[in-house]
Amino acid sequence: MGADVDSADVPSDEGRENRALPVSLHPELDEALLTRFVGALESGNTIGLAPLRAEEATEARRLVRFSRVTVPRAGGAGLDGALWKHPPGESRPLIVMPSPWTDFGWWIYAVQATLFALEGYNVLAYTARGFGQSEGEVEVAGPEDIADVLAGRNIPKTLEWARKRSPYTYVDCLNSRAVSVYFAHAWHETLFPTNQTLKVFNALTGPKRLILSIGDHSGPESPGTIGLPNRIWEGAHRWLAHHLKGEPDDNDTEGQVSGHLMWKGPRDDAETWDAFTGRPEPLYLTGAAEGTGDGALTDKPETGWTLTFRTGMDTPATVADRIINTGYQEMNGRPKEYRTGDINRADAGVWVSAPMTTGATLRGIPRLRLTYTASSPQMTFVAHLFDVDDTGKAHIITHAPFTDADAAIGRPVTADILLQATGYSVPAGHRLMLVLDSKDPFYSDANKLGTTITVSSAADDPSYLEIPLV
Repeated sequence: MGADVDSADVPSDEGRENRALPVSLHPELDEALLTRFVGALESGNTIGLAPLRAEEATEARRLVRFSRVTVPRAGGAGLDGALWKHPPGESRPLIVMPSPWTDFGWWIYAVQATLFALEGYNVLAYTARGFGQSEGEVEVAGPEDIADVLAGRNIPKTLEWARKRSPYTYVDCLNSRAVSVYFAHAWHETLFPTNQTLKVFNALTGPKRLILSIGDHSGPESPGTIGLPNRIWEGAHRWLAHHLKGEPDDNDTEGQVSGHLMWKGPRDDAETWDAFTGRPEPLYLTGAAEGTGDGALTDKPETGWTLTFRTGMDTPATVADRIINTGYQEMNGRPKEYRTGDINRADAGVWVSAPMTTGATLRGIPRLRLTYTASSPQMTFVAHLFDVDDTGKAHIITHAPFTDADAAIGRPVTADILLQATGYSVPAGHRLMLVLDSKDPFYSDANKLGTTITVSSAADDPSYLEIPLV
């Protein structure tokens, strides 16, 4: 995978208008430090940098040529970028770093790109089109896309658009070349669901590793972008050194899958995803107990009951308060707290387990199988699984949305719903709580105000929640 990039092939962006760099979504990202660091790469002035960052910038100026560049783009758009290039003579691996979708752009990678350059790589980092100082327009999740999704328009066309951009479409090609792939993902990912990543990961047959961490989208990696110790970035450096430069991997004892069990537990490693996951254990849904409105999660099936809730009203059962920020609180040991007593049982179906006498560790993909009856031709519900203490305060374990866009009005339908993968330890004495409601700020829904959803349990196919227990 050796490559040699000449800066003459990438036009300079001198003379382009300098736009202000707005604050990114990452609350712990020190953008002022990164700005000073880029300035040091350009001028050699390291005033205001910590000694280690100053040393890295100075060494980079000695070993490589750092230059601001404009990367040509299809359609004529120029993408703002930067190049770290070693002197000609020796073929070197090339690392290309497309920016996150923030206006801070490639600057986010300034420190890490420099560290890669100091390890002998040529590095090109660039800002995605439409962001920061890159030209062009953002083409994903714009007003027209959002209008299509809420109105249910152009679904086949949208799926075809997505298919061409999905890495899963190219798994066979990746496997034919035995491409080495390093994944880093968060358990409570709110932008790219964990199960989608697992689908690709499990289909790959070449060298691969999956790191699962506490938090939300890109949060676990964020401290490493400014050079702080970070196991995900450190693992990536070892991974690339081994697979691009042939260096030994003796110091890396992680298995193929490595995951932290939320904020409560240690890291656990396994050789495969199957080895990482627990055994499936069913908890059967029952009808509502008299005087509570809540059903139960038990080890024995119960049939012949129904539980109805109305649609169109939100409840305190939500995925998160804010994208990424809620995940940061979780990373810092302060996960979002839910007060389950505030959930209006008229707007949600609730099922609660008995207290866990010795606690329980969930590791894998929970599965919900249930029978529902809708009173309208389209309906949505969101399943939330909570860890609840004896005071009714809860933390979210996982969730999944479900939409039936062509519901059979008044007719029972049985569905299998995969909740997002989780790694979570439930303390002794706590209970599991399953909550189904019809709205969540993170999802659009197909419900009409005033309709209902009825959950039941057929005699020949009882409803249950299957949890992966270690």
